[in-house]
Amino acid sequence: MAKNNQHVETGLTPDLAQGLLKVQQEELLVRQKEIELAVQQTANNKEIALKSIEANAEAGTDFRKQFLRNCQGNRWLVFGSLVVIAALCAYALHLGNAELVETIIKVAAGACGGLGIGYHLGLKRRTQNPKSQE
Repeated sequence: MAKNNQHVETGLTPDLAQGLLKVQQEELLVRQKEIELAVQQTANNKEIALKSIEANAEAGTDFRKQFLRNCQGNRWLVFGSLVVIAALCAYALHLGNAELVETIIKVAAGACGGLGIGYHLGLKRRTQNPKSQE
């Protein structure tokens, strides 16, 4: 039986061997190009991620600035309203008309109550539906 194993031909000719080597070489070149593309894609993804982080940070900064601006505007509105009401009351007292002062206070209290309820309902609606902010 050992004699039969020695005479078995593999069927691998020099031309076939050269062809296989050429195919393997081409496969290695293709694989090298795939690796280069993967590296380039990773670099591009990193660049996009960094730009996205930067844009998010800038948007957050803008949001905070706008929020502070709105809060300051609300403070000035309340302060201005109080000054106007106080001036009207002082003028009514100067004229000696206590009923007018009482009416001014009633109107201001009603307006503050209505505005407060409206503000609260709007704030509640905004927190329940966060998509409305976008």
